[in-house]
Amino acid sequence: EPVYKVIDSLYEKSGDYVGDNTAVSGMFNDLGIGVYGNYRLELATAEEPYGVIVKYSNDVKGYDFKREAIIMIGLIGNLDYVDFRDNNSDIVHYDYELAKSLMKYDVKKMAADKARLELFYLETLY
Repeated sequence: EPVYKVIDSLYEKSGDYVGDNTAVSGMFNDLGIGVYGNYRLELATAEEPYGVIVKYSNDVKGYDFKREAIIMIGLIGNLDYVDFRDNNSDIVHYDYELAKSLMKYDVKKMAADKARLELFYLETLY
């Protein structure tokens, strides 16, 4: 049951614009990215491509953040990329084209199809 609450919450926060700071930070919170350490979000919205940069204050080497990035790119209409950076300036980068290639479908369809989001979320949970 708690898993479905997370899925519902993510879906409710999905939207067209990465500039919606409250929704974006809430979605990252729903995805539980804080378990990897303290972080802050930076929204890159001054010009295209639009992105979110997640900056950790610790080393997060060894985690690929694939699930989190694909969900975020899928649920936010104009989000083109997500970067995860750690205290060593190591970067894990995902963009829309990579997400489509990895998933073999247009991940943006998650925003209009809760069942697709639910399936991906559950398949990648563990």
